[in-house]
Amino acid sequence: MAERTRLLIDLDPGPLVLARRHAAEGLRQLVQLVAMSDLSEGELNAVSVQVDELLAGLAGHEPLSRYVHQAPETLQEAGGPMPAQESEIIFGPSSPIATPLAAFREADGRVTGEAVFPFTYEGPPGSVHGGMIAAAFDALLGIAAVTSGHPAMTGTMTVKYRSPTPLNRPIRFEAWFDRAEGRKAWTKATAFDGDTLCAEAEGVFIEVRPEHFAQNAEG
Repeated sequence: MAERTRLLIDLDPGPLVLARRHAAEGLRQLVQLVAMSDLSEGELNAVSVQVDELLAGLAGHEPLSRYVHQAPETLQEAGGPMPAQESEIIFGPSSPIATPLAAFREADGRVTGEAVFPFTYEGPPGSVHGGMIAAAFDALLGIAAVTSGHPAMTGTMTVKYRSPTPLNRPIRFEAWFDRAEGRKAWTKATAFDGDTLCAEAEGVFIEVRPEHFAQNAEG
């Protein structure tokens, strides 16, 4: 049987999405500079003035659910990108608060991604905060469940931290569907720095009907 591969993020989006991604990336860099750099009081005050002006210019625009333009049930469709993931909180390139996790492909239930975590995500000295690793796992474990035909929400997740996850190095993530029993689906994941296992996880996801997702998005 031929391998079925799906892009999780559109690699060739239109100009509107590209503009949103560019703005999001700029905001991520701004967050890093404000939070982690040695900006002076005067420089920080100047940033605050510019941010206030920008917000005033955008007044009247209200945030909406990321599912407004992409119904959740289409996450099960075969082939093509998954537009609802564009602003996903963990790896969506149009989300300014997303981690650096780039999850590009799913093939027969196995989801792959890579991240280079900058100092913004530091926990222990020189290492990624464990909560950020858990968040990345949660996103990928869920996608592995959904793309294997089990639209579900996280029931429980267990993370085992095997070694410190270093900052500023490519961390390779992989998640896959393991098994299902009734409404429960089990998925597993790993995170590697080169050949070093940094962490591994197992999630138990509770299957939810697609119309339930749609109802919550509309509400």
